[in-house]
Amino acid sequence: MGKRAVAAVYPFLLLMAAMSGCLSESVEEAPLSPDEVFVAEPTDTRECFEHDDQERCWMIHIPANTTLEYCQEQSCPLLIDLHGRHVTAELQNNLSDFARVTDADHTILLHPEGIGWGWNFGWCCGEENDVDFLLTLIDHMVEDRSADASRVYLSGWSNGCFMSQEMAMVASHKITAIACMAGYTVEPISADYSPIPVMEFH
Repeated sequence: MGKRAVAAVYPFLLLMAAMSGCLSESVEEAPLSPDEVFVAEPTDTRECFEHDDQERCWMIHIPANTTLEYCQEQSCPLLIDLHGRHVTAELQNNLSDFARVTDADHTILLHPEGIGWGWNFGWCCGEENDVDFLLTLIDHMVEDRSADASRVYLSGWSNGCFMSQEMAMVASHKITAIACMAGYTVEPISADYSPIPVMEFH
């Protein structure tokens, strides 16, 4: 599937859930804390933390002029795009190319990495608690990057689509909407599920 079709997922998320700066001051030559690395140009970095005794990492894209102050005073949505099995976060980023359309909304864009290039969404794949990893990652972004906890969106391809749907079912209290491709789950719906907007392209 081409980049146009993949990138079309994001406008759908905008319509489904109504996703709704100034240049930074010059900085002194001194080490910056993570909260201060919000600059006039887009920022693309790789970050990690420890989860269940494993290093878990993700790529983060912060749009131009999306300062910490802006996110605190306005609203910075969070979009998490999950790679397919045997696909890296970098390849998923290149496939979806979401930054072309997300930057205008000051959306913080994440491409997390699954262990062994895959996600454990229930009946496949691996033994890692990826639901808890993603929930922890969301909380981390809300706390450290001031992402809007009421505007958390998931997308994904294949195995990442299954994982997005698993998150929608078991964490509907955290996820605003999902739209994903090439994966249709048959997992049972949890008893405490609250319906959220979902679209799956197959």
